[in-house]
Amino acid sequence: MKHTKRLIALLAAAALLCACSRQDASALPDTTAAPAATESIAKPETTVETTVPETTAPETTAPAPTPINLVTDGKADYVIVCPEHATDAERKAAAAIRDGIFKQTGEVLSIKNDWIKAGGTYDAAAREILIGGCAQSEVETVRSDMRYSEYAVRFCGSKLVVTAWSDDALSRAASLLLGDLQITGGTVTLSSDYSLTGGTDNMIDLLPRYTGGRVSNVVDCADDNRMLYITNTTADEYRAYCKQLEAAGFTLYTEREAAGNLFATYTSEKHTVTAYYTACDAEARVIIEPASALPPRAEDTTTTNDKYEPAVRMVGLEYNYNGDGYNQIGLMLLFRLPDGRLIVVDGGSYVAKNAALLYKNMRELAPDKDNIVIAAWVLTHAHGDHTGGYNQFAEVYAGRIKVERVIHNFTTKAQYALVNDYGRDDQSRETAEKLADAVIKAHNGQLYHFGGATMEILYTFEDFEPEALPFHNTTSLIFRISMGGQTVMVLGDAYTLSNGIVSKMYGSYLKSDIVQVSHHGYVGGTVEVYSLIDADTAIWPGGLRNFDKLSIRDENTYVVKNARDLYIAGDDVVTLTLPYTPVGNNPKYAG
Repeated sequence: MKHTKRLIALLAAAALLCACSRQDASALPDTTAAPAATESIAKPETTVETTVPETTAPETTAPAPTPINLVTDGKADYVIVCPEHATDAERKAAAAIRDGIFKQTGEVLSIKNDWIKAGGTYDAAAREILIGGCAQSEVETVRSDMRYSEYAVRFCGSKLVVTAWSDDALSRAASLLLGDLQITGGTVTLSSDYSLTGGTDNMIDLLPRYTGGRVSNVVDCADDNRMLYITNTTADEYRAYCKQLEAAGFTLYTEREAAGNLFATYTSEKHTVTAYYTACDAEARVIIEPASALPPRAEDTTTTNDKYEPAVRMVGLEYNYNGDGYNQIGLMLLFRLPDGRLIVVDGGSYVAKNAALLYKNMRELAPDKDNIVIAAWVLTHAHGDHTGGYNQFAEVYAGRIKVERVIHNFTTKAQYALVNDYGRDDQSRETAEKLADAVIKAHNGQLYHFGGATMEILYTFEDFEPEALPFHNTTSLIFRISMGGQTVMVLGDAYTLSNGIVSKMYGSYLKSDIVQVSHHGYVGGTVEVYSLIDADTAIWPGGLRNFDKLSIRDENTYVVKNARDLYIAGDDVVTLTLPYTPVGNNPKYAG
């Protein structure tokens, strides 16, 4: 009898110490105290009576739900907490809850972040509404049984956790919570057993759970791409996750290492997964998308004799058209591969002259002017001075050439809206579907093999996400083309932040023979990235009229003093055959 009563008492005590009690926090024991040591309970012997009279049995049913006030008589009982480095969606969700309660009660709940100063302690009893990916353990508890597509709202101890893996789901959770609040006068109440769960995106749930590190976000990367963003992880945890992908039915397509960073691509019948680990910040990204064309591998590329002299051509676009005094800049680069195919980068603005220029230069570089094959048309970003000419070219000349693939990485409307700059992303997507045999969304670490040439993706906007877009050019691709024994670094319009990421991630691995100056010499390039690329030759896709003004910028001064050869596009055409030996045409070269 003694053993039985003791067992029941222990079970009752355990029920009171539930980590995620639905009770009002004021009724809870102090959860900051160290838990009592657990005791092993032996199975009662057969000689011990195990039946307890009903009159002595304690009540073991769960306590009835109780109302919890977020606001009482116009006075806030709770505060709202965001992650210290909150995403735009987390900040918006917090503001939506604050503003929704204010409209109903006139009381403003304060918003703070989850940072605890040195020497401070975590107050588990504090009444807080935890938003998104806050660092508190209660968030991890709620997320532990959530699918990656889901959102959840429920009490965990004294905390009301409002969390989701993705921005859209978090916004949905905040909206639904506001609709469920019980408001009487100046009092806002929820039941202690309140629970809200939902989700819609099934594709992301095909990914196994990442163990180790911390999954901070599920990011919408546009074009039906979803990305797990993992922080505080290790190379071994990343490798273990790759094994989990294989166990989940994904087949390894490629894997590689570069500058300590690890990259892999996996395929299944219906999906493609790109995973990579960046050593410099101990982060991993896992991107799932519907199955589509893949980067051609070296082993799958038809080997041919190198019949043609590889070359890179920069087409100058500085001219006045329609008499309006506009000095056109933009970017138009063409590469002739050893097998005679071409790679085209961007195409300038949407004007008739650019479409004609594109076709003229294609014919001049292609071995067979009546059989022009574009191995890849790369769109660095969706600004009109880069994709306009490409779109107009397709309208006029599409039937005269063959485009094997278009490669880009455009982002979402929500991101573009942050800078009120949508560019020509939708039009360019539509053009790609009509113009090319295949469309590929580029991801960091990918290698594209084109018979005698290799293109390596070094940065996409996914490397910046889940942060909010600060400037459109942060979406510009950075990549490198290797052929003829040399390397050409293409920076497109890469912004300062992008170049900072690629510098940190790759370091001296960026060393190349030729560099395209970023953003026509305007804000974007950095002294650091140019010093790491350390190119002997620089091609500057900008106008001569602005060169003197732009060349005094620190990063451009570095290029001017350290490139033995410097070519400024102006309205000219510059063609460098590879391997290219600098001729020392830059009078300002400092050596």
